[in-house]
Amino acid sequence: MKPFNANEWPWVLLNGTYVFNKFFWFPAYTTIVGLPGSSEEDEIDTARSIITMEKKLKEKLGEKAHFTVTPLAFIPMGALKYEEFFNVAEELTPGRILHVYHAWRHLAWEIHHGLRRIIKINPSYIIFSPLANFGTELIVDGIKKWAVRKGVDVEKPLQPMDLKVEDY
Repeated sequence: MKPFNANEWPWVLLNGTYVFNKFFWFPAYTTIVGLPGSSEEDEIDTARSIITMEKKLKEKLGEKAHFTVTPLAFIPMGALKYEEFFNVAEELTPGRILHVYHAWRHLAWEIHHGLRRIIKINPSYIIFSPLANFGTELIVDGIKKWAVRKGVDVEKPLQPMDLKVEDY
């Protein structure tokens, strides 16, 4: 993390991903849901970071803009080994649900659009496309239903962060 502080991380992610994408790298990120000490605002900001990266990178790079985000539940280890495991069934908050939803929604988008590009190059992969699209839609729809049961409107727009992609 050093030399950056937590408030600078959205800018670091956006601009780091821009540089990766500009030179044809496809970064795969993980996030931690339920990290001890994270606030509701931190979780919402994670969702907003994903939305911001989607929007700003597509504006700047078009079809070259790609990344994945995989949300993982907190598991105590290392310096945090004495903390409690994250209990998904009991500890979900609206912010955490938004975090998970926007990560999976973006992952589904990447799979859908990535497969279309791969099929153009190698048509034999066409057999995987319906299964992959169905599977990701099923997961995203399941998360939406889960959110509704918890009283969270995942379709309510979150504003992108006010960040600028620097040209390197």
